[in-house]
Amino acid sequence: MKLFEKIRQKEKRMPLKRTYYRMLIMLIDVPILLIFIVTLLILNQQFKQKSVENIKQMQQTLITQISSDVDNLSLRMTSMIYANNYEVLNYAAGTDTDDILEKAANRERLNSIENLYLEPNKEVMSFYFLMKDGSYTYMKNYIANDKERFTDTEWYQNAQKIRIRYILEVMIQRKTETFLWAEKVIC
Repeated sequence: MKLFEKIRQKEKRMPLKRTYYRMLIMLIDVPILLIFIVTLLILNQQFKQKSVENIKQMQQTLITQISSDVDNLSLRMTSMIYANNYEVLNYAAGTDTDDILEKAANRERLNSIENLYLEPNKEVMSFYFLMKDGSYTYMKNYIANDKERFTDTEWYQNAQKIRIRYILEVMIQRKTETFLWAEKVIC
C-alpha cells in the first residue's frame, strides 16, 4: 500500500509538461505503433498469398501452352507418319539395313521428307525412330545429350534446390514466421 501511495504522490507532483508527454505517448503513439505493426503483418500475409497465386497462375498458363504445343506437334507428327501409306516409316525402316546403297537412298528420302514436313515450322528440334534392335534413326537432328549431363549442370541443381526450398517454406511457413516474430519481440 505504501508503494501505491508513493506512486500517486509522485504523479500528483509531476510537472504538467511531463504529464502531457506521458499521455501523448500512452494514448496516441503506442496505439499508432500497434496499428502500424498489425497492418504490416496483415499486408505481408496478403503479399505472400498474392505472390503464390500469381506463381500458380503462371505455372497453369505455362502448362496450358506446353500441352497445346505438344498437341499441335503430335498432330503434325501423326499426319507425317500416316501420310502416303506409312511412307516415312518405310524409309526409316530402310535405313536399318546392312546394304549401304539402300541405306543411303532411304536416308536421302528421309531428308527430302524432312524438308517437306518439318522445315516450314521450326518447332521440331529432333525426330528419331527407335528400331527393334535398339538403334536410332534420326530424321532431323541428332541429340547427343543424355540425362546425366543435364542433371550434373549447375542450373539444374539450383532449380532442384529452389523447388525443394519452396515446398519446405510452404509447409513450415507459419511456424517459421511466428518464431522469427517472437524472436524480434524478445530482442
